[in-house]
Amino acid sequence: MPKLVSHFLRHHELDERIGVLDFLAMHYFGQDIDDDDQKEDMELPFKKLECPTIIHLAIPAGKITIQKASSFLIPNHKWSLHKYLHANPEPGDFFKPPRA
Repeated sequence: MPKLVSHFLRHHELDERIGVLDFLAMHYFGQDIDDDDQKEDMELPFKKLECPTIIHLAIPAGKITIQKASSFLIPNHKWSLHKYLHANPEPGDFFKPPRA
């Protein structure tokens, strides 16, 4: 960060109209002016991105076997759930209206 501050101050001395945002935009987001300080520009923090190579090794697990799930058959006769799915006319304590 000291290099960033000192480089900004140098640019600000040359042109007082350059603010911090102008300086950052000039050096990081846009076209840098030709002011013969390319070496100093490249020493600014985060100016050069260094990406080390990362290698991931995966050791395969042992043999994986997927077995078909067993199934069962429902006997072929007519039956209905309708007799079990009816409203109870006396729901009990669960659905009582609130008391004041």
